Amino acid sequence: MNHPMKDTPFISSVHTANHSFLQNLLVAPHYRIGRHVILLVVLSFISFNQVLVYFSQVLDQLGNTVYLMAGFYLLTYLAMGYFNLFVLLPRFLRTKQYGRYVFWFLLLIAVMVAMQLIVEAYVKKDLTGVPPPVLNGAAVIEIISIYMIDLICFTGSSMTVLMKYWLTGRKEISEMEQNHLRAEVE
Repeated sequence: MNHPMKDTPFISSVHTANHSFLQNLLVAPHYRIGRHVILLVVLSFISFNQVLVYFSQVLDQLGNTVYLMAGFYLLTYLAMGYFNLFVLLPRFLRTKQYGRYVFWFLLLIAVMVAMQLIVEAYVKKDLTGVPPPVLNGAAVIEIISIYMIDLICFTGSSMTVLMKYWLTGRKEISEMEQNHLRAEVE
């Protein structure tokens, strides 16, 4: 059912302008730098937040190392994100090799989480002198939750790229249909 206010000229033009801006932001080449800046800002916030959460017990002992840790987390997220966007998606998902994409995607997230946990354990041990905790039920649940959060985060970034592919494909199909109709009329 259509929204009654959507049919008014002002609301319709605002809806179309917003829709067009979102499409342009996702698809248009001149917004490419903006998309990368948005990704960088979002991943920076996520990285700093994770460092503050993971190192909350030893935050005062970290000092300026907190910035190095946030930078490390940011680099791992950027490496995974861009590898997913520029290698995995075009190579496997666009060619409909879904099993391979899922395998490599899940494996790379596992490697990223393992790297982050190893560095976290090393830094905490170095600062406090306490050896890393043994792998118990609580640690397994924490690892699974970290993995799932990262999985959701990177799946979301994949969805925007897939939406871009879909919008581009839909536009190409529409243009082909219009050309076909023009050819039939002539």
